[in-house]
Amino acid sequence: MAVTVGVGGGLLAAVGTAQMMGGMLYGIGTLDGITFGAAVLVLVVVALAAGAIPARRVAGIEPSTALRTD
Repeated sequence: MAVTVGVGGGLLAAVGTAQMMGGMLYGIGTLDGITFGAAVLVLVVVALAAGAIPARRVAGIEPSTALRTD
């Protein structure tokens, strides 16, 4: 949910400022779909890894052991 909100908000902000920054972009258009798609894909993969890696590590711990340690 948070990833979806963040990516959606970021895309809206990027599209909103694309025209203003158009003079600084070389070799791509201001609303290049491939660039936006690649950025979204990278962010989603990183977010999934950030959640999955710790969850996988914690899944192997006995709950009572985890509650006893601080």
